[in-house]
Amino acid sequence: MLFASPAMRIGALIKGDFAYHIKQQIDSIWEAVGSDVTGDWRAAPDLMRLRAWRVNLVLRNEFPDAGTLDFAGATVAFSERILGSEHPETLRAWVNFAGALSSTGNHDSSCTILFRSIRNHNAILGPRHTETLTVRHNLAFAHMQAGRSGRAVKMLEDVLEDRLDVLGGDHGDTLMSYHVLGVAYAGLGRTADAIHQLEKALDGRRRILGRYHPEVGETLITLAEVHVRCGNLNEALSMREESLSLHEHTFGSDFWKTTIARSMLADGYAATGRIDKAVWLYRKNLDEIISALGDDNQVTAIARRQLLLAQLGRRSLSIPMRHQAAWFVGSASSVSMIAGGWLIHALVGSAGGAG
Repeated sequence: MLFASPAMRIGALIKGDFAYHIKQQIDSIWEAVGSDVTGDWRAAPDLMRLRAWRVNLVLRNEFPDAGTLDFAGATVAFSERILGSEHPETLRAWVNFAGALSSTGNHDSSCTILFRSIRNHNAILGPRHTETLTVRHNLAFAHMQAGRSGRAVKMLEDVLEDRLDVLGGDHGDTLMSYHVLGVAYAGLGRTADAIHQLEKALDGRRRILGRYHPEVGETLITLAEVHVRCGNLNEALSMREESLSLHEHTFGSDFWKTTIARSMLADGYAATGRIDKAVWLYRKNLDEIISALGDDNQVTAIARRQLLLAQLGRRSLSIPMRHQAAWFVGSASSVSMIAGGWLIHALVGSAGGAG
């Protein structure tokens, strides 16, 4: 299957499995009517929207691959031919294509498309339209991925100011801006500013989305990592404990994100001298990984090493999450959207303007 995710092989994938079944339905509809899209012009926008949803489901729930990029590019071509270059669905198709480019490491190309998209959004939808703000947000993120953090921070600050004015402080997009701006500040070493922004995101997401929402988990993980950088190990440990509880409740014990959250909590216990708790979590992780992936692979070998080091009373070397995720999905290049751990992963939910 073109978009089959290796993560789906890891047990009870509540969110991922749901996305997979939606994609199957979208594929079936497109196969039935998409080849004759010109037969009923009234149906064309809905069909383009289906394709946009298809791309977004992959960007939000999986790790995109070359097939995602091809599909997103074909969607642009279909939409321009059928609906025209100024139709809102065509604008969204271009933004999704830029997101797919970023997901495969083509950040400069993504920036070029998004810069042009901002100009088109300004002209067609207006500079303060929510989708225009999303494209500006995505351009800032693409600059951050390309290593231009200083430029990205200024753009993110401007987007946050406009979102507060247009949408208010409790809107999901505004909370996303708090989160990603905190990530950007952390990348520049401005840890106090990062904590301030991330705490705003965490408070709003808990209050609006509920304590078990995945985006709450993303902010918890991010904020915990910033606290580790600052040496606030107990604060980080408390957040990692909450994160693991959330992931087990929301995704199940053997989902790959749960496995990473468990590993991070075990690292926290080891770092603070709570070796017995660390050993128990490393052992559980090893059992889950063997069950999901088998005994003969790099992920299992590292999980076994983590357990052994903890049993010897030594602090296990923390494994960067982008590498852990890459081992699960089989490609380091495919995890550019969570480079540096989940510090950036939260943005995936807003990449692309379609919805």
